[in-house]
Amino acid sequence: MLIDNKKETINNLKKTRYNKFYKCNVLKDFFKIFRILYKLREDLKDQNKIFIISNTTIFSIYFLFLKLFFYNSKIIIFFHSHIYNKNLLQLTSGFICSLFSFFTSKTIYVSKYTRNWWSLFFPFLKLSKQYVLYNYVELPKKIKRKRHKKLSIGFIGRFEKEKGIHKFLNFAISTKNKKLDFHIFGRGSQKVNKLKKKNIKIYKWSKKEYIYNKINVLFVTSNIENCPLSVLEAKSYGVPTLTTANGGITEIIHNNNDGIVLNKKIKKRNLKNKFLYLLKNIKIFESNCYKNSKFFNIEKNKKNIFKLILNF
Repeated sequence: MLIDNKKETINNLKKTRYNKFYKCNVLKDFFKIFRILYKLREDLKDQNKIFIISNTTIFSIYFLFLKLFFYNSKIIIFFHSHIYNKNLLQLTSGFICSLFSFFTSKTIYVSKYTRNWWSLFFPFLKLSKQYVLYNYVELPKKIKRKRHKKLSIGFIGRFEKEKGIHKFLNFAISTKNKKLDFHIFGRGSQKVNKLKKKNIKIYKWSKKEYIYNKINVLFVTSNIENCPLSVLEAKSYGVPTLTTANGGITEIIHNNNDGIVLNKKIKKRNLKNKFLYLLKNIKIFESNCYKNSKFFNIEKNKKNIFKLILNF
């Protein structure tokens, strides 16, 4: 069962075996949600109920109502990131969420960094049952790697300040080495104008197969990343990651093995040399990516995932 109105979420849900869900805006359609909760209570009278909530604002609003409607239910709060925008709403939601977390069945984080961040700023969370569960991805069945004469460097993500899109662009524009070209995939509020430079190409969101066939290294320029799916997807396609981000991303990259982790203050000249080093050793990095991506194979980890969620 899902209560959501996001097109992306619904499209992902259709790919699974779960086909019964309710579509609505959880932050606006309060009365509609109460009717849905009442219906669920009637439909699921004799069944064990587990609610997984991955948004702190939604959790802080509906937690008491879920306990009221389903007093014997299990409620799990899932933290997929830290708070990027520390405004009053987000901080208030985080504080309320931390208070209610004591009454949840479990709190799950996508990385050790995420767990430590929330525990530092909202200490009440330490009283809950805490677990770390990294993201997992479906490994591609067939991989056709092109041999690029150049090192094709990719940006995949939202065009937002916290994702460092302009940091990526500044490096791409300033780089005159003919062995490096750049491909940007995504969309967002930050304007990314079409550039006349031949070595920089901008795309909209595309299928994974198309993206990872276009690039042979992923460049993550965010200030902080928790456990980005793009890194795990890239790894599964044999694409190493070079990053200047802090956070949980360093827990899923083996430095100088299936990727390179650098200080965000690295000079452009040294950064360019790291990319040239990757180009020279790309086959070794690709091989390590294939090998290490198996640790994040969702098919092989389903038992562990269900055990963590269902085993109380």
